[in-house]
Amino acid sequence: MNKRGSILAVIAATLFLWCFSSCEDDDAKNANVIEKITFNAENKIMGEATKMKGDAHTGDVFSRLDQNNSFGLGYSMTIPEPYINKSITVIVDGWFRTNASQSKACIVVSPSRKDSMLSWNPMWLANSVLEPNTWCHFRDSLTLPANFNGINPSVISVFQYLTVAGSEQYDLDDFNVTYKAQ
Repeated sequence: MNKRGSILAVIAATLFLWCFSSCEDDDAKNANVIEKITFNAENKIMGEATKMKGDAHTGDVFSRLDQNNSFGLGYSMTIPEPYINKSITVIVDGWFRTNASQSKACIVVSPSRKDSMLSWNPMWLANSVLEPNTWCHFRDSLTLPANFNGINPSVISVFQYLTVAGSEQYDLDDFNVTYKAQ
């Protein structure tokens, strides 16, 4: 009986330490998150003109780009002062739908300083198209260095973009953007 109690005590202590260390790992993963934005087209954000009611991934509103609209859902984050001189990773994920098997759809990450764009970084979605006209999940990330030729960005914009529309329609819903400092 005493041996059994000792074994149970060791198991209980092991489970406690395992749980405690798992909780610490989650906190460490989130420690560098500057901001996390979840878009659904019901939110008020950039790209208001592209909102449509209909067969959304969730809810009944989504953003649609076509030959009349090249730019859609988006968000611009002003980099908080403590993170100005740090590399920042932008993580995007969400759901999109296109009627084109060779899609020209992308998510653009664009750092800027004052009124000057420092770079234009498209994250192409063509490889995520499983089947035209069905909602497909995507996830991608981009790490921006602490400076661009000696210039620290002050704003990072992330938005939906369709390069050459032609007859393509590109829908976006449940779009998440996470900014993490390195």
